[in-house]
Amino acid sequence: MFIRISFDEVCPVTEARDIALKFKEKSKIVSRELYQLIGNKSSYPFLEKLEPVAEKLDKLAGLEYGNLITQVAEFENEILDQKEDILDPIRKFWNGEQKKIFDKINTFLNGDQSNFEYVDRSEIEALRDIRNHSEPFKGNLIKEAKERLESLTKKVSDKIQEEKDKTLKAILDSRKILEDQEGFINLEPSQKEKIVLPLDELASKVRGQRYIATIRQFETQLPGIVADQKTVYHKLINPEQKIKYIPMHRVKVLIDQKEIKTVAEVEAYLNKLREEMVRHINQNRRITL
Repeated sequence: MFIRISFDEVCPVTEARDIALKFKEKSKIVSRELYQLIGNKSSYPFLEKLEPVAEKLDKLAGLEYGNLITQVAEFENEILDQKEDILDPIRKFWNGEQKKIFDKINTFLNGDQSNFEYVDRSEIEALRDIRNHSEPFKGNLIKEAKERLESLTKKVSDKIQEEKDKTLKAILDSRKILEDQEGFINLEPSQKEKIVLPLDELASKVRGQRYIATIRQFETQLPGIVADQKTVYHKLINPEQKIKYIPMHRVKVLIDQKEIKTVAEVEAYLNKLREEMVRHINQNRRITL
């Protein structure tokens, strides 16, 4: 009966010696199974709880059958408690939907971490706490984790789409700046495509991007692209003029201070800015704002 209760199977023998030998054999098989599971504890920390169970079964498997028979009362309750409280719940977890959910949590937490800073950090930590819980296989922890995972996945996805929409609108606005240039409408289709192509290529990158920081970085490229393509456009319509466009952020003012505190310092800064802008203009450059 002890083998049936401990290992969920009917013992095929009835003699005490044979039962003890059968228990030793089964203990060895189960301890090996548990050690294999424990090998996954880096991804499933709660599997550490199987270590004392595996060690106990390993120890019992090494006992002489006579000692096993006489000492059964000493370990019977402990083995049965460990089976009920630890072994059975973990086996059920491992072979059911709970493990699939846990794996999804691991994939999420170990995946696009760069996007986590754009959602509520406490929600990420709550999910991580469940992942690191010593007994996630008990109660409603995995059910709660699934709900949190679905909520966070949607929030991250929504935030990514929000950033894409914002950047794609900025690209569309930049495209309109190029298309609204005087004479653009009279260009050949291939010439028009040449002017707007870098923006269309950037829009394609944005649509395929899943990292929010990268999407935002794409948007910072727009002033430079617009200026460069205005230069291309100007060469098409006035090839004899050597005009180059630059974005305003490329007009650098070098000053030996970290902040401006007085009206006089404002005036000094603006004078240097004016001088630098004039220098660019005198070098046949035009500044896009």
